Amino acid sequence: MKVYINNKIYFKSDHPQIIIENNINLSNFIITSLKEKENKIILKDGNLKSIYSYDLIDAVQKVAKGFNLQEINKRDVVGIITPNILEYTYCVLGVILGGGIVSQINPNSTVSEIKNTLSTVEPKFIIINYSNYIRIKENIKDLFPKCRALILIYDCDNDQNIKLSTESSFNIIHINSFMDNDGIYNESLAGVESDNDIAAILFSGGTTGNYKGVCLTHSNCVASIKQVIVSEYSKHTEPQKIISCIPMYHMFGFITIFLCCIAYGCCLYFFNNYNLKKLLTLIEKEKITFAFIIPTIGIDLAKSLLVEKHDCSSLKSIISGGAPFPETIVKDLQMRIGVSINKDNKPIKNLKVRQVYGLTESSAVALTNPFKYETSSSGNLVSNMISKVIDFDSGVNLDVNKIGHICLKGPNIMKEYYNNKNATNSTFDDEGFLLTGDIGYFDENGELYIVDRIKDLIKSYGYQVTPAEIESILLSHPKVQEACVIGVPSVENGEAPKAFIVLKPNEKATKNEIYKWLNPKISHYKSLNGGIVFIDSLPKSPAGKILRRNLKLLSKM
Repeated sequence: MKVYINNKIYFKSDHPQIIIENNINLSNFIITSLKEKENKIILKDGNLKSIYSYDLIDAVQKVAKGFNLQEINKRDVVGIITPNILEYTYCVLGVILGGGIVSQINPNSTVSEIKNTLSTVEPKFIIINYSNYIRIKENIKDLFPKCRALILIYDCDNDQNIKLSTESSFNIIHINSFMDNDGIYNESLAGVESDNDIAAILFSGGTTGNYKGVCLTHSNCVASIKQVIVSEYSKHTEPQKIISCIPMYHMFGFITIFLCCIAYGCCLYFFNNYNLKKLLTLIEKEKITFAFIIPTIGIDLAKSLLVEKHDCSSLKSIISGGAPFPETIVKDLQMRIGVSINKDNKPIKNLKVRQVYGLTESSAVALTNPFKYETSSSGNLVSNMISKVIDFDSGVNLDVNKIGHICLKGPNIMKEYYNNKNATNSTFDDEGFLLTGDIGYFDENGELYIVDRIKDLIKSYGYQVTPAEIESILLSHPKVQEACVIGVPSVENGEAPKAFIVLKPNEKATKNEIYKWLNPKISHYKSLNGGIVFIDSLPKSPAGKILRRNLKLLSKM
């Protein structure tokens, strides 16, 4: 809702205020939440291997004790390089309960990417699955010179693993050896001395590019979990069966999905690397009711012929995050999945497709979309949050329906960037608001609409062009499966929009056909003067997010 403070316009959450306990350990908060509920299956991986909630508690406590026995010091950083596997879940919570700070990165990172990210936090221990260990083992001492031990998770033949790992000169400990202790961990190390104590360091491109270590306190994480539960999970009459292929090293996967899921008592199905067929198979077989996705996965669900071969009628809600979700795709999804016919032979939309908004620096979600609306907005601010929209040039606070730079403030906002005071200072304004780098506006209902990223804006003929707007129009073309628009240098207009287009199977189109169809729908400065490229597939991350930087590099070749 809109409020005035000192004659300036701000937007506040209209959700109930939440109480955030002081000095609470994140893992203890999760354990307490699990103990308040019945012992049931809480996690299932892509192969349907499962773990019960009380067994998860036991494993977390044993990992904590294992690190105590390895003489972990309070606030030692433990690096985690694993895909979405069950062992990850109790390892990450065990490190935090043992007094350490977890730092997670993409397990598909190259050796040089690992060196540029995780090595900057100088981890004292590394948790890694075997296949990744084999990939980087020759570089481990160079990557992690201060690492005292490597905790290995086997994900292939054990006999071979044991032989190879004992040949290594590096101190390697099998994670299973932690499971043999009594689980009585050092509670003094688990103690949180202040609200500034860090629980996790996750890496983000920041609001201006270049990867930075985002420091999240125990208080940040607990606040975020409570905010999402109040605004999202608690709206369901009973715990849901939830599916996600979002990586858990990503903030969205770590807090909004993994931690919120188990804290509320839902059963989370998760797997590695996005695969549409696997996603659909699990939805059908396990009668999944709730799916977390990103927009590119939504486009597949709306357009792929595979969907017709699976029964997805159990699916009642889809939540998308990570980028603006085209409204045309939202409508296509609602008409394709979960539609029933009433007695008047009219379709009833049973599927709710909603968006959330957040970033690593906000502990993932800052806004959620209310159940009462069918909308393409990113929703309302979560509890205890305040926002403002400022003019790009003057910095003046803007009113409703005015597009500007989104700024956020609340208990879930990060403490700082790790060892990067300059970046921290430039990311917060003098009122303590986080400058998100996102462009958008609030409407009269206090709902936020994200237009695009500032860094993705195209400056054409002096006008600001948002790629998302052009992409949304292109996706409504009957022959277009996917589209991504970037800016390329232009002598005539500074930057020109350029589109990479994936056509639907068995469809053919010419550039001229696309131009003639698109141009009447957009202003002249938004025209694709940078060109059109038909491409077999768009480059994507393991989670399915389009890698714009790869397309920009391709354009330079």
